[in-house]
Amino acid sequence: MFRRDRLKEEKIIYNPKVIDSEAESKDVASEGSTVGERGPIEDESMLRNLSVTYALAADAHDGRRFSSVFADGGSLTVRSSSRPELVLTAARGSDELAEIPAKLERAYERTFHFLGQYQYIVNGHGASGITYCQAGHLSIAGDDVRSHHMYLRYEDRYRRRGEAWEILDRTVWIDWTETVAADPVRR
Repeated sequence: MFRRDRLKEEKIIYNPKVIDSEAESKDVASEGSTVGERGPIEDESMLRNLSVTYALAADAHDGRRFSSVFADGGSLTVRSSSRPELVLTAARGSDELAEIPAKLERAYERTFHFLGQYQYIVNGHGASGITYCQAGHLSIAGDDVRSHHMYLRYEDRYRRRGEAWEILDRTVWIDWTETVAADPVRR
């Protein structure tokens, strides 16, 4: 959960500036959590790339690549914002995570994950983050062609392992959906 009071306490790797209650912002190119020569900009890029790889692998139905962004024993939980107590999907570990793109391929003709704004909080060898996503899911049943749009937020916990980052757990929050008629370009 991202709260404004946490922004005062922790370095936010976002643009990359530290959001400070005393000052509008200050440059942190030489500050922040680093290992070796890496700094906040590199951490942000590496954390962002995890979501990019996740989205591309989901759309390409590449289970090995999809599960590669998660730590050993990492987890993915899908929930609805309107009913947070309800777990819609849950997977833990490489084998279960690698099955998710195949399930998407069986359920939909195509998928399209488009990533939006993001924010990360790095604290040593750990981090948390949020990434927004619009996910399109195309269904074709004869002449009935539909696009099911999901408006999502990925809330993640990350771990630095050596010089790389990995997702410990990802909660996908479905904020709302809409289904519309579609006219896809046929393959």
